[in-house]
Amino acid sequence: MKDHFEKYGDILEAIISDKLTGRSKGYGFVTFKDADAAKKACEDPTPIINGRRANCNLAGHGGCRCTFPPPSPPPLQPWAQQQH
Repeated sequence: MKDHFEKYGDILEAIISDKLTGRSKGYGFVTFKDADAAKKACEDPTPIINGRRANCNLAGHGGCRCTFPPPSPPPLQPWAQQQH
């Protein structure tokens, strides 16, 4: 998979196997250095990789970095009903 995608640009990471078992997951993730390279790589949404048809989708766009765990929501304000 890495051989297929490196023609589009610099790859920071390519994950195609389970870290614990080393076996293929049947899918993979490629992180490009530049967003434009990722866009070019997905111009053909169904490339043939190692003789097999694949699907190519962008997983993120615009450099959004999510934090884990996500920030906690603000605390709820107590609600009180006035007695008349």
